[in-house]
Amino acid sequence: MRKYNEDPAHDKKVQFLGFDMQTARVAVSNVDEYLENVDPHQRQTAELVLAPLADEHEWEYRRRPRKVQAETTAGINSLLDFFDQHRRDYVTASSDQQWTLARHNLEIIKQAAELYSSRTPAVRDRYMAENVKWILDNEPPGTKMMLWAHNYHVSTVHSAMGSFLRSVFGQDMVVCGFSFYEGSFQAKGGLSDKLQDFIVGPPPPDTLDSALAETGLPLFGIDLRRANSKDAVHRWLGIAHRMRTIGAVYNELLPPSTYLHEVVPNIFDVIFFVKQTSPARRNPNLPKIIDPELISEPRGSL
Repeated sequence: MRKYNEDPAHDKKVQFLGFDMQTARVAVSNVDEYLENVDPHQRQTAELVLAPLADEHEWEYRRRPRKVQAETTAGINSLLDFFDQHRRDYVTASSDQQWTLARHNLEIIKQAAELYSSRTPAVRDRYMAENVKWILDNEPPGTKMMLWAHNYHVSTVHSAMGSFLRSVFGQDMVVCGFSFYEGSFQAKGGLSDKLQDFIVGPPPPDTLDSALAETGLPLFGIDLRRANSKDAVHRWLGIAHRMRTIGAVYNELLPPSTYLHEVVPNIFDVIFFVKQTSPARRNPNLPKIIDPELISEPRGSL
């Protein structure tokens, strides 16, 4: 991506954007910075409204009284209305793109507030799908995107992000699942919330991952859309199989939580298999002191 973008012959650059709204404080910081430049007086109002979601304790929002949560949501809605009413002035003081980004960061804060206070798991996936659509809606026609997320989230399982996106984009979207046999990876887990390396051995023999390993191929992909309905492979794929689905959080004491048990062609269009994995290589050029707003983490700021 860097090499492509550095080439002056490529006017249209590749972008790397976030779509998850779990970390509201990043979006709060973006709104605060924008208002500081275009409307310092309204910034003070926004600071009061968004205070419950403005720092590293934002997850405690779920424990706040319902009255406080309702007041915060009402305040965010008022801020959104204010942004719409003053669009012309704000765009004049900044740009249409900056206004659009700042307003959507407010939407992300609203999404996060609902996520923290809701007991419905599908809230996060629905809003992630909406944010993905928002990104494409704000790009030139014909823009293509590669969306990278956990196997469950990209799948078309009911209420997963992929199911919402399928209803919007239909067959223009190709859903790819990942399977692996053994190796290492990075995740948050154990007694620490910090990113750490984990190593796992072969999965149980009754899993999809073990079956794919029996091909003897170290790396391959299968287009599940082209399977012949009359062959034995297709009939086997038509049965629900367990497959590993390790994500950003891993608990080695709870192995059942790391498996999906689905009919694979029903939730993925393509399956990629890697026999031996290795952990992501850490960036050796990171500065010793990092601006919190520049940290790459699951978040909603765009």
